[in-house]
Order: sequence, then structure tokens, then C-alpha cells
Amino acid sequence: MGVTDRVRGLRWPLSRRRRRIWSAPGRAHIEIRVPGASEAMAHAVANELSRVEGVHWAALIPDLARVVVKFEEGQVDLGGLVEIVEALEHEHGVGVDSFGDDRPRHPGDTAPVVRDAVALAADGAAVGLALAGRLTQMARLPVEVASLIPLVQSQPRVRRLVDAVTGATVADVGLAVVNAALHGFAQGPLGLVVDGVVRGSRLAELAAGRDVWEAREPELITPTRVSVRAPVSPAPRPVPLPPGPVEQYADRAAVASLGAMAVALVTTRDPRRVAAAALAGMPKAAQHGREVFGAHLGRLLARRGVVCLDPTVLRRLDRVDCLAVEGTLLVTGAKSIARVVALDESEDEDELQRRVRQLFDGSSTGRARRRGTWALRRIDRVTSQRLDVRRELARSGAAEVLALTHGDALVALAVLEDELRAGARPLVQAARRAGHMVVIADEQPVADRLGADLAVPGGEALAESVRMLQGDGCSVVLVCADDPAALRAADCGIGMIVDDAVPWSADLLADSDLEAARLVVEASAVAYEVSRQSVALALGGSSLGAILALSMPMPGASARALTAVNVAALVAEANGVRAAVALNRRPPPVHDRQPPWHELEPDDVLARLETSRSGLGTEDASRRVRPSAAGVSTSLPVAIVQEFDTRSRRFSRVPPRSRPRSVPSPTQPSSPASSPSTRS
Repeated sequence: MGVTDRVRGLRWPLSRRRRRIWSAPGRAHIEIRVPGASEAMAHAVANELSRVEGVHWAALIPDLARVVVKFEEGQVDLGGLVEIVEALEHEHGVGVDSFGDDRPRHPGDTAPVVRDAVALAADGAAVGLALAGRLTQMARLPVEVASLIPLVQSQPRVRRLVDAVTGATVADVGLAVVNAALHGFAQGPLGLVVDGVVRGSRLAELAAGRDVWEAREPELITPTRVSVRAPVSPAPRPVPLPPGPVEQYADRAAVASLGAMAVALVTTRDPRRVAAAALAGMPKAAQHGREVFGAHLGRLLARRGVVCLDPTVLRRLDRVDCLAVEGTLLVTGAKSIARVVALDESEDEDELQRRVRQLFDGSSTGRARRRGTWALRRIDRVTSQRLDVRRELARSGAAEVLALTHGDALVALAVLEDELRAGARPLVQAARRAGHMVVIADEQPVADRLGADLAVPGGEALAESVRMLQGDGCSVVLVCADDPAALRAADCGIGMIVDDAVPWSADLLADSDLEAARLVVEASAVAYEVSRQSVALALGGSSLGAILALSMPMPGASARALTAVNVAALVAEANGVRAAVALNRRPPPVHDRQPPWHELEPDDVLARLETSRSGLGTEDASRRVRPSAAGVSTSLPVAIVQEFDTRSRRFSRVPPRSRPRSVPSPTQPSSPASSPSTRS
């Protein structure tokens, strides 16, 4: 039993007893005491609340640990609903349980907002206290005492121990307030400003997350989209999550600090020099750079309609090196033309392809289509001596073939394939640029077409496939529809909202167009570079701080070391903001799913463009104008700057990271040319 486990029992006096409730006009989400409520309790809660007069419907979402109630505004007492929930909890034997810190996070919770707002207010007040103390020349608190809290916060193992004793929420608020007070009396405003940037970034992220939640909640939670099912208990990760650049540096910095402290103790025998060496080794810049980038990324995703259920995943994107996608999300369900095979060498192949595309309807391939003497139909409806060609195509992997006839003659065969979703190729290309391994579940033909590194079993075996990848050392971001076990197993689960299924087990909820998934994958590459750059800044700040602390005369050694660390952290925070802004300004990908306009008849072109020979009316034309382009004029200087920015991005692309080696799969892997390189 570890130290954390031994002290975990001390948390009970500080456990949260108050129930959290999110409400909007006519809607309420009431927290329950047991996150993984049984199916029987879920049905009991829903049935009991539905009997209340004025309640339209009620349901329990185990993944959010919330009872959702839709009621008539002004006719239902919210307190009465809470009393019913409490009575049912006592009936099922969980009425005395507390609300721990390990519970699912609700997007509408105000507790994180209050926590960071209190910390930011404390920092602001402490800055005023520090400036007032300097103006009045009050006695200062020693810098070494004021730096105790940042020293604790910068060491992950020590911080986890504090969280285990007091609870994460209490530790966050308590340490922040005490740190602000100590820095205020020590008259050191720079450290407070550095911490305030992080607090402000988090508050902006939380505000954006609450806005998108309030906008999308009526759409996401409806009677058809909320179904009672047994809770899913996440299986433990087969191996620990591999450390990222920040974690590796923090561990090395701790060892280096101990060495520097020992050298200072032996050479100077001055306790304050020893303390200065310890302060110089704080990895503050590394941690703050990543934190600020993650907060700004959360705002960016929220503005694009993504609901973030677990913001911590945005802080570990720098450790992701594998993209796994559920294969069915990459196809539309319709068919597209892979190739056209002429059966007579005398026929004009370009003409045959044009005829096939004119007659082809990917959403209804079983229905014959005619135009004059030309027809495109299922091949089993055609009597011909050339059916041996179809058998050859089937043996070569053609799943479905249509016959093109001219009169009674069979002149060509159209080989079909699953139509790729518009965002499929950009998603895979983004993973390639990031240096990620690409894995596709349950769709070997699609995996081959997209050049995936590996095809793994999907369906009920998807969660096991994710754990298999993790066992080989991969950090997996999974794009999946609604597989609770697989999404909980993934290191970053992106749940696609398809039809009436809302994957509440995911870390991020996004629409099924794959655009948000592509952005997250691109952000993972940027996050990795931000972490590396933040580590470099932290190393530079610590080195400079150690030199200033140990080579210059006392007093002020600790203050000089801490100033170097804080300046490096401030630069790292600015770099994180810069990287997030640059990511947001990247142009969206150009999808390659464009119809062959040159092969279509004029009437077909007009039909696809939803217009007529007389053109668009005024109302239709104004409706099709993009809002971002309406009334916007670009000046010449702005155009020149944009052109330089575009060209500079082309020549400063981030080099891809080395991908992990592939894992054995029961299914046939893709071609050897696309296999991933060995992990360095």
C-alpha cells in the first residue's frame, strides 16, 4: 500500500456533502450520490420523478452522475424533486455517501469557476498588498517562506499527496489563497502575475465551455437521446501512460535540484543558498506553458461547438502518438465509383466514364437509371457472356459492380466502393503530419484506401483493441460513435454524435463531420511542440536562476533565482497563447469530394447547385453569402501580412514525431510501405 493509499482515509472530513444542481428554465440536472447507479435505481428515479405533476419526463445519465428532469416552469418545486432523489438514494442504501473529487464532471458546474475566481481574486488582492508594502517600505516576508507553496505545486508527486489528504478542490483553493497571501507579504508581485495569467486562462475556458453547454444542452438531452443502460466501469490501463516532455523534465529537474542543493550545502554551508538552489529548479515554465495552451485550446473547441466533459485531456495531448478511428465513421453509407472497366477496346473510355457518372446515384445503387439508350443497373439483371469479367473483379476485391448497357449490349462495368466522408482524408493527413500511428477499426478496405498503419477489430472488441495499443506503449486518441467501454479506455476519447446516440462516456462531444477530431489531432502536434519549447524555457530559466543565486553575493539569492524562473514561466505562457492563436488561424482543409463538373450535363450541374438557368434570386443569393465574408474588406497591408504568414507556415512545418511500432493484429495489416517506423 502506497503513501497516497494510506492517507486517503483522512479525506472524509473534507469530502463534499452538498449536492450540485444545474438548472435552466424548465430543466434541471440533479447530482446523485452514486455515479455508477444500478439500472434498477435508474428506472426507479425516472419513474418516481415522472409521476410528479408538471414533470414531462425524467432520466438518469450515469456517465454524468445526474438526474435530468424536464418540467413545466413555475409548476414544479425544484426542492421537492431533490427530496425525491434523496429518498430514493436512502432506499437504495447510498443516502449517507459523500460526493468525492473523483466524480464525473458536469459541463455546467459552477464549482470550478468559483475555485479559479477565488484564486484570481486572491492574486489580485495580493498584488495590491505587495505594491502597497513596497511603497510604505514595510518589512518583507522572506522569499524562501513565500515560495514554499509554488515549490509544492511544482512537484507532481508531492501535489498528489496533498490532493489525497485534503481533496483536489480544497487543495486548489487553499494552496492558491495561502500562496497569494505569502507572496503579498513577501512583496513579490511577479509570481502573482504569472499565476494570474493561468487563472484567467482557465476562467475564460470555463466560461466558453458553459456557453456552449447551455446552447447545446436542449439539443443533446432529449427523451430519444437519453436511454437507461447499465453503467460501465472503466478497466485499468494495461500500462501507465507514457510521460510527456513536461513529466520527463519535472522528474529530471527534481533530481537536478537535489544535486544543486547538495553542492550549495557543501560549498557554502548557507541554508539560504540551498533554498535558492531548490527554487531555481522549479519546472514552472514547463507546466504553465502547457496549461495556458490547453486552456486556450478549450476555448477554441468550445467556439466550434465541442462540449468538453473532461478538460484534463487537453493537457495531455502532448503525450498522444496514436489515432484510432471507428471505421464506420469514415464512410457515408453511400457508394462511389472506384473505376470504370470497358469491355470493348474500341469504346471511348472517357465517354463511358462520363455516361456512368451521369447515371450513377450513390444513395440508391440497386435502382436502374436510364437516359436514352444508355442504362446503369445491377449486373445480375443483365444477361451477357461477359460475366466472367465480373467474377475476376470480385476476386480482385470489388465488392459491388454495376453494368453499363447501350441498347442491349453490355459495354462497361462500374466498380463501386464505400464513399468516404468529406473529413476522412483530412483527419488521416493531420495524423500523418503529427507523426501519429493511424489505426482503423473494423474496415480493412477503408484502412487500405487511406493508408492506415493498422486495422484492428472493432464492435464489441474495440475496447480491447484500444488496450492492446496501450499495452504496446501507445497513447491513444479514439474517435468513436457510442462505445462507452472503448471511450473510457482511450487516453482521449472523442465521441461523435450520430443520430440519437450521445456518447456521454467520451471526453469530448463533437459532431460527426470529423472536423473537430481533425482539429484535436492537429492540436496534439502543436501541444507537443509547446511542451518542448516550455521545457527549453524552463531549463533556461532554471540555469540562469542557479547561476544568479550561487555566483552572486548574498543577500537576494533566492529572489534572483525566483525572478528568473517566473520570467521564463511568463514567456512560456505567452508562447502557449501564440501557438493556440496560430492554430486557430490555420485555414480549414479543402475537401476532395468534388463532383466531376466537366462530365455532367448542364441540367445536372444546375440541379447539384440547387439553382436554375435564370440564376439565383436576391433572397437565395443573400442566404448563401458566408457571414464571415459579408461586408469585410481586406486592405493591402493586411493582405501582404497574410501572404507572408501563409508562406512562413509552409516553410516552418513541425517535423513529425517518430511513431510507435505497430502491434500484432488478428486482421490483415495494411501494406508494408505504410507501416509505422520504430519508436525512438
